[in-house]
Amino acid sequence: MCAGAGGLALGLQSAGFRHVTLHDNHKPSIESLKLSDRMAAIASGALCVRT
Repeated sequence: MCAGAGGLALGLQSAGFRHVTLHDNHKPSIESLKLSDRMAAIASGALCVRT
C-alpha cells in the first residue's frame, strides 16, 4: 500500500497507530510525507516489479 500524500497516514496516526515506514514512489507525495510525519522512515521506489 502506498502512503500517498499522507492523509491516510495522518488519520491512522490520530487513531493511535504508529508508523514504522511510509512508502510511495510519487516524488511530490514523498515531499509531503517528509513535511507531515517526521518520526516515520520514508521509503521511495517500487515495492515490486511487474514482469
